[in-house]
Order: sequence, then C-alpha cells, then structure tokens
Amino acid sequence: MSVRNSMKEYLSLSSRFNRLSPEIIILFLAIYFAAVLNFPVNKALYQLAGQPAFFITSALMLTGCFIIIFSLILWRFTCKPIMILLIISSATTLYATLEYNVFFDYSMIENIVETHTGEAFSYVNTHAIVFVTVFGVLPCFWLLHLNMLSPHPWYMSLLRRVILICIGVMILAITAIFFYKDYVSIGRNNPYLKKMINPAHVYNAIKYINKRYFTKAPLYRTQGIDAKILPTTNAKPTLLVLVYWC
Repeated sequence: MSVRNSMKEYLSLSSRFNRLSPEIIILFLAIYFAAVLNFPVNKALYQLAGQPAFFITSALMLTGCFIIIFSLILWRFTCKPIMILLIISSATTLYATLEYNVFFDYSMIENIVETHTGEAFSYVNTHAIVFVTVFGVLPCFWLLHLNMLSPHPWYMSLLRRVILICIGVMILAITAIFFYKDYVSIGRNNPYLKKMINPAHVYNAIKYINKRYFTKAPLYRTQGIDAKILPTTNAKPTLLVLVYWC
C-alpha cells in the first residue's frame, strides 16, 4: 500500500508540475536564461566589479529584462516554437563562449554562414553534444510536454501578464537604485559585454539576413570628376611643413 501511495503521490506531483500557467512558465524561463544561459555575463561582471553582489544582481537584472521581453512575445501558441529555438541555439552559443571565448556578434554570424561544412563539423565533438543536450535539449523536452493552463478569460490573462511585466520593471528599478552607477561605469568601459548576452545572436542573425537578402546594395557613383586644381591667387608655391615628434 505504501508503494502504491508513493507512486500515486509521485504521479500527482509530476502531473501538477507539467500543468503550469503561462506566467509561471515565463518566470521559469526568465530565471533559466538569466542564471544559466547567461552565466558568462554574470561571471564577467563579477570579475570586473570584484564584488560578490554583482554575480547575484546581474542575474536579477537579466531576469527582470527577460520577464518583460518574454511577457510580450510568448503567448499560448507562440511560446513553445520560439523558446525551443532560443534555448537550443542559446545552449550552443553558451558552449562556444565557455569553450572558445567567442562572441556571437554580427561578424561572427557572418563567419558562421560563410564557413564550409568541414570547418563547421570540426567543432562538433562528444563534449559539445552532451553540453547542448543537457542545457538545451532536455529543457526543450520538458517545455514540449508542458500543458499550458488557460483557465481565465482573456482580460484576466492580459491583467496577469501586465502584473508580470510590472514585476520585471520593479526588479530592474530596485537593481538600478543600488547599482546604477556601477553598471553604467562597467558598461561604458566594457562594451563587449552586450555581445555576450544570450540570445543576442538571434538579433544579429536577423540583422545579417536582412542585410544579405533584403537590402539592396547602393549603386556605385563616381564623385569629384569635375574637380580641378586651381592656381593660387598670389602665385606663390604651396608650403608644406612636416613636424617630427619623438
């Protein structure tokens, strides 16, 4: 009987954990992106500031940002497709950042697209596959089997989403009250930090695709063909002064 009751409790708990509201899912995803998939950013901020609080506050700040962004773009029918793409790609870029110390800015996206298959597959190994599976595939597998509850009318769901956005704004405001000057100073002196944030690679990929396939190259125009060298009015030669400084 005890084993049967334990199994019933386990199945009940598992079923309950697999039935979550969209707001709770957004909160879990925001924390996962901020604390796990953006670990290199938190680590870099901690090393630059030299304060243990920065490792925590940076994760809190990113959590607030992701709560706001995910609350705007993740809805019942868009949550799973978008997040599966973001989680797997972010796990891949996380591995590359930790292993090779690269940033996925516009130039890196361009290099990835223009590289050949031989060079690309040279980076695929057992360690990379295990890493992406643990931090990318398994969370996507959990997300794929989630049942998103929607027990409220649309206006109640909208109100809950507004409250969630307000929570994200409050997290950012509280962080800014105590650490605004420190973050501004570090961000100004270390602009590369924004390139490390996951999933900024998606923005750079869209930017590359737009420039490569949807933006027309400007026409070549010859300029200055009517330029002429006119003699000076006083008929004196041009004086050139060279200053050597050592």
